[in-house]
Amino acid sequence: RLGGALMAKPVVRVAENADGKAIGELAWASGFREEVSWEDIYPYWLVAEIEGQIVGAVQVLLGKPIGRIENLCLAPRLRKRVVARVVAALLYRARTLLELHGSEIASGFVPERFTDYLKVLSRRGVETTGFGDLVMVRLK
Repeated sequence: RLGGALMAKPVVRVAENADGKAIGELAWASGFREEVSWEDIYPYWLVAEIEGQIVGAVQVLLGKPIGRIENLCLAPRLRKRVVARVVAALLYRARTLLELHGSEIASGFVPERFTDYLKVLSRRGVETTGFGDLVMVRLK
């Protein structure tokens, strides 16, 4: 656990390629099990830092009219209040980034196991528009 993290406000910034390893570790801890290179991630991720440590990340895919906010990753064992602050800070910045780039809608995939996250999103006006399968195909 981070020392003063309960009271600390997360600092959110665009991730640099040097942050790729940390994002990959967060992704692994959050359940993403595909082997991919995390060396070239700029400018598609935002990271949240507390006390200089990356504790959260989210992928932001610019698009018009629909942009995407996906792949939320959090450090394990964060206190619930810290998680709430990190998630709120990341989503606020991601939404702002999409709005600034002309997206009319932000969409994203939320895994079934993240029921608390879905509740938070729905309280903020997010609607479930359908159900389906997340599909992937390896390109390299």
